[in-house]
Amino acid sequence: MVALKYVTYLAFGALFLSIAGALFLQYQAGQLRSNFLNNAEQLANSIAQLSEQEEGSTLLFQLSIPSGMSIEFENESLLAFFDGKQENFSGGTVVSGPPLTAGDYSLLLSKISTGVKVDVQG
Repeated sequence: MVALKYVTYLAFGALFLSIAGALFLQYQAGQLRSNFLNNAEQLANSIAQLSEQEEGSTLLFQLSIPSGMSIEFENESLLAFFDGKQENFSGGTVVSGPPLTAGDYSLLLSKISTGVKVDVQG
């Protein structure tokens, strides 16, 4: 009888730990997504600020993109892709650059005559 009580406690303990673990993983994924979108918005704001500078002006930008997420540049928009969804951020000018997938990047933003060009350094 006592053994059955301990088995029941063990089962409820395992269930509790499983639920707590799942909630923690969900929270952590939400934090990654939130940080990614904040960084994408900061990059778009940096592009918009650089667009108001003289041609030839440059700016370095550090960016980390988590697994399963990416950024693309299209016309005047920065497109952030995550969880099968897309978020658009306006750069305020025509922006061109390569698609960026998961990884850490050092980006060189350059003001050119037609807008802003994004290059990956290194």
